[in-house]
Amino acid sequence: TEVVEFKYGIMQSVEVEMRCTKPFIRVIRRVLYGSEILRLHIAGHNNHTAGVLTRCSLNAYTASCEPVFFGAADGFSSLFKPLFNKAVCGFICKGTYCARLENMRYTEKSFCISVSIELIFTAEVEVNIGLFIAFKSEEGFKLYIELGLMPSALKKYDIFVLNRISNFSVPAQSEKWHFLIVQTLRHWISRYGQETVRTWRFTVMGIHVPVFTDVSYEEYYAHYRNSWEAVKSVDPGLQFGGPGGFASIAWDADILPDFFRFTVENGCFPDFITTQNYPHHNVETDAEFMHTSVAQDFLPTTLSGDRHFTRNLCGRLCHLLRAIDREQTPIWLEECNSTIWQRDLSGDTCYKAAWLCHSIAENYAAVQAFGYWLLTDFIEERGAFTHIFHGGYGLFTYNGVPKAGWQALCLLRRMGDALLAAGDWYLITRSRTQLHILLFHYCDYDSLYRHRYRRLSQPAEAYRVFREDNVMEVHLEISSLTPQPHQIQRSAITREQGSSFDQWLRWGAPNDLSVDDISQLHLAAQPSYRSELIMPDAQGVFHLQTELQMHEVQLFTIELNS
Repeated sequence: TEVVEFKYGIMQSVEVEMRCTKPFIRVIRRVLYGSEILRLHIAGHNNHTAGVLTRCSLNAYTASCEPVFFGAADGFSSLFKPLFNKAVCGFICKGTYCARLENMRYTEKSFCISVSIELIFTAEVEVNIGLFIAFKSEEGFKLYIELGLMPSALKKYDIFVLNRISNFSVPAQSEKWHFLIVQTLRHWISRYGQETVRTWRFTVMGIHVPVFTDVSYEEYYAHYRNSWEAVKSVDPGLQFGGPGGFASIAWDADILPDFFRFTVENGCFPDFITTQNYPHHNVETDAEFMHTSVAQDFLPTTLSGDRHFTRNLCGRLCHLLRAIDREQTPIWLEECNSTIWQRDLSGDTCYKAAWLCHSIAENYAAVQAFGYWLLTDFIEERGAFTHIFHGGYGLFTYNGVPKAGWQALCLLRRMGDALLAAGDWYLITRSRTQLHILLFHYCDYDSLYRHRYRRLSQPAEAYRVFREDNVMEVHLEISSLTPQPHQIQRSAITREQGSSFDQWLRWGAPNDLSVDDISQLHLAAQPSYRSELIMPDAQGVFHLQTELQMHEVQLFTIELNS
C-alpha cells in the first residue's frame, strides 16, 4: 500500500490510471486483485489529482503541463504512446470495456514493463464495495460501518449537504431498506463468518440530520428503528450503535433524552452510544452552520474555551445514561478533531499531537473508542489547495507525508494495557515487562483566535494562535524498581524532530517539492529517540526529570527486570 494508500474510507468510486514508469515501482495488485473495473479509461486524467498521485508534481498547474500517462517512456512518449495505449488496453480489457486487474501481470510480462496503479476519486468508474470489505477484513481490521447514505433508488428526499452525490435522505420505502441491510449482512456473514462480523460495529446516519435537513425527528426515529431491527433480525449478537450527531447536541434539553426515551420504549436501545467530538457549542441552533462549514470560507461558531471539552462531553453522556439506568453502555467517539474547519494550519503543527494525547489520556477509561477524523487530507470534501500543508483534517498530507498528530498516535499505540494514572499532562500505563510514561504539554487556542476564527494566510502564523505558556518542568519519582540497571527509551515529538510541518516551514514553505524533498519530510516526521541505562537507588527509587516545550510530547518506556 505504499503506492496506493487505501485508507480513505469506503470509496463509492475510483478511477484506475496506468502509467509506464521507471524500474522498481511496485505493482499493488493485492489491494484490488480480482476486482472488476467498468469503463476503464486508458487516456486522460484529472489534471490536479492525477499529477499528485503519480508523484509528477505537487500543484495543479504543473500537473496540467506534464504528461501524466506514460510520461516517462524514455523520451519517446510522443511516438510510443499511441501504440502503447492500444496494446495495453487490448491486453487488459481483452477487447471489451471491462477489465480485470489480474490481466496486468500478462501485460507486464509481454511488454517487459512495470505498471503502476493509481486511485482517483471520480464518478466515472465504479468498484464493488465488497472489495474494500474483503481487503480490510483479511488484514485483521474490525470494521465500523455506517449504514448511512441513501442509494438514489431508495431515497425519499434529495439532501446533498456536501459537494458530491451523497444523499442524507431516509428511504421512501422502509421495507426495501430493511431488505437491503438484511441481504448485505447475510452475504458478509457467509463470506467472513459470524465470529468475524460480530467484532464489527454498525450504526446509521447521525441524529444531526433532522437538525439541519427536512427529515423530521419522527422519520429519523423510524429509520433508526428499522435499521436496528434489520441488523438484529440477522443476528442479535451484532452490535448496533447510535445516535451520533455533533457534540453540542448532548447539552440540548430534548434531543438525546427524547431519542433515549423512544429507543427504550420500542426495545431498540443502542448497544453503544456514538457521538462526534468537535469542540463547538450551540451548533444545533445555528441555521447556517452546515452551509458555511461545507463552504469552508469561515466558521461562524466560536471554538470552545474548555480545555476539558472531551471529558465534559463524556461526563454529560454518562449523566444522561444514568438517568435511564443505562450507565454501563459503552461510549464511542466516532469522529474527533480539534476543529471542524479544514483550513486551520495549526492542525498541521505539533499542537495536534499534544491535543490528541491530552484528549485520549483524559478519557482513557471513559470511552471504548476514539475515532480521529480523518486519516488523510486526500478527501473529496476539500476545495482547491496550493500547499502540501493547508490545515486539512488528515494525519497525513494528501501525498502521504505523516504529520505530528500521526506520530502521537504511534506513541500511544506503544502504551500498556493496564492504566495506572492519567491527567491533564500525563498518561501512565504498564504491561507485563514495561512501564510507559507519556507526557505532553498541551496549550489551547487563545481567546482572539477562538472568537475571530479565520483562515491563516501565512504558514508562519500557525504557532501564533495559542496561549503562551512556560516550559513545563516534570519531576517524577518511580518506586518499587529492582535496584539494578534498567533500560529506558525516550521518544519525543518536538518542532525540531517529529514534525514534517516544521521542517517544511524551515525550508520557507515551498509550493513545489521534489521526490527527495518528500523523502526528507518523511525522515523529519520521525520522533527523536534515545536509549540508555538507568540505575535506581538501593530502595528501588528512580527520579525522572525532564522539560517540555509548548506542544511537545515525550514517551518514556522503562524495562522492568522483574
